[in-house]
Amino acid sequence: VYAPPYGPGFIPFVSESADGIPDLDQITQEVRLAGQANEDVDWLVGLFYFDESFTAETYSYDSLAPGNPQDGFAFQEQDTKSWALFTSWDYRPAERWSLKAGVRYTNEEKDFSAERPDPTFQLPTFAPIEVSTDSDHVTWDLSAAYEASDSVNVYGRVGTGFRAPSIQGRILFCADFEGGANPETNCVSIADEETILSTEVGVKSEMLDRKLRLNLAVYNYQVDGQQLVAVGGLTNTARLLNADTTDGYGFEANLDFAPNQYWLVTVGTSYNKTEIDDASLLVAPCAACTVTDPLVNGSVRIDGNPLPHAPEWIFDGIVDFRTPAGSGIFFASLDWAYHSEKNFFLYESEEFKGDSLEIGLRGGYTFADAKYEVALFVRNLTDEEIVQGGIDFDNLTGMTNEPRLIGLEFSTRF
Repeated sequence: VYAPPYGPGFIPFVSESADGIPDLDQITQEVRLAGQANEDVDWLVGLFYFDESFTAETYSYDSLAPGNPQDGFAFQEQDTKSWALFTSWDYRPAERWSLKAGVRYTNEEKDFSAERPDPTFQLPTFAPIEVSTDSDHVTWDLSAAYEASDSVNVYGRVGTGFRAPSIQGRILFCADFEGGANPETNCVSIADEETILSTEVGVKSEMLDRKLRLNLAVYNYQVDGQQLVAVGGLTNTARLLNADTTDGYGFEANLDFAPNQYWLVTVGTSYNKTEIDDASLLVAPCAACTVTDPLVNGSVRIDGNPLPHAPEWIFDGIVDFRTPAGSGIFFASLDWAYHSEKNFFLYESEEFKGDSLEIGLRGGYTFADAKYEVALFVRNLTDEEIVQGGIDFDNLTGMTNEPRLIGLEFSTRF
């Protein structure tokens, strides 16, 4: 809170803002033509078109001043046009084999314009700030699937992907004192295109007379020029940037087990290792936290860091029980969701990171051919306070999960 007494920590000034989208027009169209070359080969060709224009507005307020004034206003306009041609082929060389290949050409253009007629502390712009991007790329993918038995399928895939350049143009809080149309001094940033090469190998299986379903997969990817967003920091602005390379690999497993008509157990887990590989990439740190990355002239080097909000371990599941009772069905379920420690921002710090474990319970009774249902539930059973994100401007601010919630539900279906 800014108004004395300050807290938490020292807050030097009011920071209240809001965004709005008063205008949004979008057209999307896709046309496909599919057929068979012969009994073993299927083909598909298509055309995709996308056209979007929108206006975004940013406001600043001072609700502690007399009259609760609006003390800042800026707006931006973006136009995007994108089109693509694509084709895919499916070949079955043998009874248990399926081979697929696809290729896609994409072209995208963006035009951006922004103005700040009512500045907060800097100068107004005297002309629109304008930038444009134009990009095109060819992507492809290859995959194979093999039916090892009636209950086991094995598959593999390798493919590429592409993301066109992005433009960030929220200029209201940028410390520009030129009053001109220079994108760099007005915090307009462009992230160049990114490309990815990924591979995946997995197996899908059913066992125990189809009572048990087990899926396993391992993957690896490399992103060149990954688009990242450096948010907040000491200047409280957002900046788009590109990392030279981002590497990732891991595995995932999913299990469904129904030992009988009463029980169903669903469990999933994954390991996900990510790493930014760019020795020259620097970002602005927080204003008050304890940064553990190397400092370079007031910025921090993030080379070797994991991607933000990318925990290495994820483990979740549901145990469900149902049984007939009288003229209805009694049910109960236990669910949980866990992830290991993750960073909230591109840089690493002692404060802006955390893990999470939340548990839920639900039990009830459904009757009248499932028309009515009454249930008692508990969310966040252990009443854990978990920091899920943060704001690193001015002081230490964290967004937490909901506290324990106990409730009663009644529903009817008609």
